[in-house]
Amino acid sequence: MQTALSTNAYGVPDHVLKTIQEETRRTLLFEQMSQQFGPMAEMVKDLVKRVEKIEKYLADDDKDGIPNFLDTTKKVSDTVQAASEMKKVFSGGKLFG
Repeated sequence: MQTALSTNAYGVPDHVLKTIQEETRRTLLFEQMSQQFGPMAEMVKDLVKRVEKIEKYLADDDKDGIPNFLDTTKKVSDTVQAASEMKKVFSGGKLFG
């Protein structure tokens, strides 16, 4: 039994033409999706970097529930208060009030 001749303009068997068309559609769809989601992937990478910076900023090394930057701020505040009290002592002012 002979296979039927192709009726398409390319002169290739219809099943081969159908396979080529399907692969072409998949390739084009993939390229379109890549173009749409490519910038999104870059945006996600940027967001990951930003989140890592925030996590580093809010780190709590001593696990006391207070982020390191607030610990540092408290230490600076305590130091400034102590320096102010020392200045009062040496300038003859009232201590603690």
